[in-house]
Amino acid sequence: MKEGQPWTGFVITFCLFYCISQCSFFSGHEEENWICLACGDCFCGRFINRHMVDHSMEKYHLVALSLSDLSFWCYVCDEYIIHTNPILHPLYRDAHKGKFGDYPPGTNESDQ
Repeated sequence: MKEGQPWTGFVITFCLFYCISQCSFFSGHEEENWICLACGDCFCGRFINRHMVDHSMEKYHLVALSLSDLSFWCYVCDEYIIHTNPILHPLYRDAHKGKFGDYPPGTNESDQ
């Protein structure tokens, strides 16, 4: 991670367990929520009320992390970004640790 990026292991863990249980629009949905990687807000996905899609298009915040399956979505490409991407892998690793209590198989805290 580059200095100045807000997404650290602590922040990911905090968001997964304490901050984000519902879409920021308080639509009542606790499933299929996404964290915007540009601002950290949480919105429901395209198959619920599309709030993450709308947020992305309005703010030009183009990549999000799914809290349900820890996938990354690019709103420019309109497709998933694999979690082994060198920029996103540290986020995936920390999110996996926060959600499941352990790092993904084959990785550990020192992996960059």
